[in-house]
Formats: sequence, structure tokens, C-alpha cells
Amino acid sequence: MVFDGFRKIICPFCAKEYRLGDLEVYSEATRTVIKEAPKNPLESLWAGIRPGTLEGKANVVARKLRRCPNCKKTLPYNIEYVDQNIIIAVIGDGYSGKSHFIAAAIQQLKEGNIPPEIGLISFGAASSETEDTYRNKYYDPLFRRNEQIPGTPIATKPLDEPLIYEMRFVDKRVNLLIYDAAGADIRQIDVTVPNKPHILNAHALIFLADPWSMPGFVNQLAHHLRPDPKLLSGRTPAEVLNNVIEVFKRALGQARDTMFSLPVAIVVPKSDLIPYVITRSGDSRYSALPDTRYRSQLNRGESDGIHLVVRQLLLEIGQSQLVAMERSIERLNFSAITATGTASDSNGKYLQPITPHRCLDPIFWILRELEVVP
Repeated sequence: MVFDGFRKIICPFCAKEYRLGDLEVYSEATRTVIKEAPKNPLESLWAGIRPGTLEGKANVVARKLRRCPNCKKTLPYNIEYVDQNIIIAVIGDGYSGKSHFIAAAIQQLKEGNIPPEIGLISFGAASSETEDTYRNKYYDPLFRRNEQIPGTPIATKPLDEPLIYEMRFVDKRVNLLIYDAAGADIRQIDVTVPNKPHILNAHALIFLADPWSMPGFVNQLAHHLRPDPKLLSGRTPAEVLNNVIEVFKRALGQARDTMFSLPVAIVVPKSDLIPYVITRSGDSRYSALPDTRYRSQLNRGESDGIHLVVRQLLLEIGQSQLVAMERSIERLNFSAITATGTASDSNGKYLQPITPHRCLDPIFWILRELEVVP
């Protein structure tokens, strides 16, 4: 197999961009650099023409991988083989449940709960490091110990550890890179972005619009279902998302008065509480959103229907500013998910089985918008 040494690769850890041939080759078996990064333009040109291969028994035994010259992190073996490396930034305020959503979505993908017509043949971690991170940080707390996942730490340096999974479809392979950012990093993204530069490389955003930030949602629940007052931030979802988009527009060079170009999936988490919200219309479709008897088909028609139902719900609970973002975002989709299907007790333990529902809706809407799936 001949590799394109001039192909551009963005390091998933430090966000620096390199050509494939400009990366080091590192042996994890001997912990030594086998091939250094080019030091001058001539070496760079030659490395682009002949980047070398990682194939063959000797390379596999030596565990040779390409390594970023800047942050010295080894890149997943498959990063040069896939057709696309797709970066999704999962963002939201402090108590929106980003980590729980990521855990539930990945677990649903691993279990293969995908309609066959989507054409997904396989889904797996691109490296053992990704699998270890997922198991230790996400799977074990939530699915083995039935505990809340601890909050994501605030970023203190411009280095990040994404979850990288290869998705193999009938006609292509893509790497899905998922970044989980602390709520504090998102709230003040204009200040913290030097420590989260990876977000600005995203091809799409999943924004979790926390119902605890919606007075029209909280106030229509029975008192025993309402959150602890300390979880109420006083910030609206529209306020948080607008701040993020302004930073993105500046980074992308988009004028402030133009439509935002990246796909944005606005997700209402904690959908298991929606049937208990008293609305003016009392629309029966609201109670169907978290009903696990209805398996998602992950197709555009279903997605469009849910979009309209969630849009109506947001208007009924006073989130007109969030709905109005349709006028400033080119491609926007509303959906509702539940990552756990149940609430935790005061000690952060879930007393009922964890039952994620519809967590793949926003991911496959994005994959359709990016023309990865039909």
C-alpha cells in the first residue's frame, strides 16, 4: 500500500497540523525514535514522497507508530488509513451530563444497536489507550458501579485525550474523535480556549441544553423531581451556546452577521423527566420521547419528526431564544435523550438499571450532514 506523505494530519492531542511524512516514527516496544521528523525543506520533501510504511511483521513486533513532534504523543495506527477523521465537540454547561451522554452513546455503538440499513459494519477503539480511558472513566463508574461519572476537570494545559473510534461502513472508514470539555471551560470559552484548542478543529458540535437551566422546565415539575438549587446556574442555554459560536466564528474567519456553518445538534438531556413537565398543549408526543419501546431508526424522516416535537416543547417552556438560533445556524437539529433513564440518589448512586435512550440520534444526524452515511 502506498501512503500519501503530503496528506495533512491534525494531532488529536495538541491540535497541531502536520503532513504525514513530517511525523516521527516511534517504537513503543523499545521506547525509541526510529525515524526523526524532517529537519529541513529537502528532508521534508523526501519524507512526503516516501513517508515509509508501518506494515510488516517487524514493524508490528516493534509496535511502530507515528508520533507528533510537538507533544510527543503517539497517534492511532489507523489515522493514515481512514477516509476521514471527524471531530465532534460535546459541549454544555456544568450539570448538563456531557460525560454521561458520551458514555451512553459509545456503549450503544459498541453493542451494535444500529438498524442494518445504516450500513455500519463495525465500531471499535482506534487504540488500546482509548479503550482503557473509556472503561476506566466512563463505563466502569456508570455501567458497572451504577454511579455518577465525576465531573470533567478544567483544562490547565493545551493537551487533550479524545476518545477515538473507527467506524467502518460499507463504502468507507472514518475515525470519530470525541472531546469532552468541562462546563467551566465552555462557559468561559473565550478565556479558556488556549487550553482547549482542539474544540476549534471540530467538524460539528453537540450542545447539551441543560433542562436545569430552563425555569419553564424546572418550575413545571413536581417538587420532589426538581434539582438541588445549587445545580441552577442562572445562565440560559442560548447564552452559553451563543458565546461558543461567537468564538468559533472568529476562529473560522466568519463574519458575525453570517449563518454559522458547522452542524449543531442541540440536545435536551434528562428526557425521562419530559412526561412530568406540565405544558399548555399537553401534547401526547412528549411522553413518547423517552419511551424505550420505540427503537430509533436513525433516519432523516424520524430525526425531522423529533426535531419538530422538541422545538415545540422548547417554545412551550419559554426557550424561544434557543429556538431562534435556527436563524443564525445553517444546519441545526433538536433532539431529546436520556443517558441513564433514571435519577441518582444523594450519594450519586443509581438505584434503577441504567437505560440509555436515543443517545445516537444527534451523532447520526451529524454523520448524515457530513455525508458519512446516506
